[in-house]
Amino acid sequence: MAKKGYGRNDTDTEILGKLRDSLNECRGLYSQEYDRAREDLLFESGDQWRGTKRAKSRVTLTLNITRSYVERVTNPYTLNPVEIKIEAKKNDPHRLIAKKFVEEIQEKSNATEAYQTAFRNAVVCGRGFIHVGTEYADDTSLRQKLSVDTVRDPLSTYLGPHQNIDGSDAKYGFTIRYLDENYAKAKYGEDVCYDTLGVYDNWGESSKQVASVLYYRIEEKQIKRQFMPTGEYYDNQDPIEGSTQTRYLTKKTCKACHIIGEKVISETEYDMPCIPIVPVYGDRIFTEHGIEYAGIPYKTRGVNSQINYSASSEAELIALAPKAPWIASANQVAANKQMWRNANTVAYDTLIYTPETIEGHLVGPPQRADNTAQTQGISQSKVGSMMDMSKVTGMPESMFGETPSNMATSGIAHKSMSSMGELSTAQYADNLLKSMKRVGYVLLYLANNVLVNPEELDIDGKKVSVSFKELGIDPESFEVDIYTGPSVENKKQEAITSLTEMMQYSPESAPLLAVRIAENLNVPNRDQIVADLKKALPPNLQDNEEGIDPQAQQALQSAQQAIQAQEALVEECMSVIANMQTQLISDEADRASDIELKRIDALTKLSQAHMDNFTKLQTEAMKQGTTPDTSGIDNILADSTSTINQEVNTELEEVAGSIRDIVEEGNVDPMKDVAKVGGPVDAMGPLGESDDSIEGIEDILENPTI
Repeated sequence: MAKKGYGRNDTDTEILGKLRDSLNECRGLYSQEYDRAREDLLFESGDQWRGTKRAKSRVTLTLNITRSYVERVTNPYTLNPVEIKIEAKKNDPHRLIAKKFVEEIQEKSNATEAYQTAFRNAVVCGRGFIHVGTEYADDTSLRQKLSVDTVRDPLSTYLGPHQNIDGSDAKYGFTIRYLDENYAKAKYGEDVCYDTLGVYDNWGESSKQVASVLYYRIEEKQIKRQFMPTGEYYDNQDPIEGSTQTRYLTKKTCKACHIIGEKVISETEYDMPCIPIVPVYGDRIFTEHGIEYAGIPYKTRGVNSQINYSASSEAELIALAPKAPWIASANQVAANKQMWRNANTVAYDTLIYTPETIEGHLVGPPQRADNTAQTQGISQSKVGSMMDMSKVTGMPESMFGETPSNMATSGIAHKSMSSMGELSTAQYADNLLKSMKRVGYVLLYLANNVLVNPEELDIDGKKVSVSFKELGIDPESFEVDIYTGPSVENKKQEAITSLTEMMQYSPESAPLLAVRIAENLNVPNRDQIVADLKKALPPNLQDNEEGIDPQAQQALQSAQQAIQAQEALVEECMSVIANMQTQLISDEADRASDIELKRIDALTKLSQAHMDNFTKLQTEAMKQGTTPDTSGIDNILADSTSTINQEVNTELEEVAGSIRDIVEEGNVDPMKDVAKVGGPVDAMGPLGESDDSIEGIEDILENPTI
């Protein structure tokens, strides 16, 4: 593309023309609002006599009460910083990755300072800003990183017209600062100072400075989306064969330009529908110019000025009041004129005077005249103005640790008054949280554009190397929430108070309530304290802590008792079997006795394995509150038992009589005795038949788990 003028091409000329239009529009829209914001910033910083006649010739004292009210709103966020937390709207497998990315970006860029600075500026002058920027990670690669940047001067940043409180619908925005002219020429070239387009003509740029602008602008492009009968769609301007419907959509991208003077240094396009400058606003007010935003000094300026006038007048009266004179007759001090002349400046041990009588009456000694400055009215006016500060801000004196004489002194009353004061300033916190949520989405959008190279993350103790862009995460599929902050801490304090009151009415619940109180504490080692308190709970409360339903817990205890009874009966059966083995061996039984013993032993092991499996199923079902499904293990038991009986019955036909005599003599039927318990064996049902071999049964017995 051909260059024009001072090496500037058509694209640069177009960008500078758009910047000039944006500057002029913002100057027309916001000039008076920004002038008032500058006055509020100066007033809150202590410059409270600017533009007054008194400041030039009389005593001027500044009692900066406004700053105390500002800090009462902002300092809780310094003690309990807020941060962005990412949660998936659905069970998104990328949730942990997105969450970890945002956490690391906030930590590395000291985002807490950016949030607190924007919030304080909003409380002072009605507007603060949070800027999400990009920069190269190092000098050896093209890898970029994101940062949440602090905007210390709120008057250096502008957004185009918008309706949303978080500025998400603004079409452009820019931050502007000024560089020394010689520095700008040395770093960016002589042409940064060429003024051919008049970009800054109405902006008041100094002749010895050069503007450095980060200019963001939303570009819109119409796309043609064609839908197929299958529901698939394609974005293509040319007709696609087979498409059934067509929609025209607006595709938004963000162009970022770095401009020094009238020279475009860089231009980047991001695939995102918003600009990375997020406003934090204060009070919404209506003026003759439309909707504007203001902070606490806008409310307190008049009252605080009255306090300053009262304090200054009081100090002036005291300073100008003459020193207390002596009242005496001329003859009383005539002999010691020098001493009495210095009486107000020299500390004499004794003041000597000449006694005098008038018409036979002795005149009293010299006395001082009461010349105290009459400041009572001014002092009362100042006290009244201090009370007016609470009224105009809605923040009672109790929020500053004071207890008014007309208010109850109980802790509950004090806390109630403080809560009322927090309600009157809730709009500042609400606007901050809304803006921070927008910052979270901006981070996700920019991460999709910038974080191309794999980054190493520590997720649940595991090192994971992942490229955020390759994941193809949709930022709108996540919920951005705000973690901690004064509002959360206040809710915790309310919970602690309520739980403490509950302990008074229900002392028997104190151990469990103590755990709940510890969970709401904001102290070091809180988790360890909670764990220790849980260990000290009675067993029944510990079970409840694990979330087991009381009815299921009772049923589980009953099942455990039945299991213990079954185990005792099995031991008894095993003892009977041992006695039978002894009797058979002592009677020198033949091969049939060995077979019978093998069958009895196999059936007993099979029964015991079945009971173990049934017990596991029943226990799990009790925990979940469902009915155990034992059909699988019942069928295996029936088939296995049938197989055992079928294999041995053939071999035992010849010796059936002798085996029957042995069993009848011992009166032993292990399966029959086990069934008396009414437990798992009852669910076996009749023993069926099977063609499985004895070797297969041994495999089942060695691995009884179903």
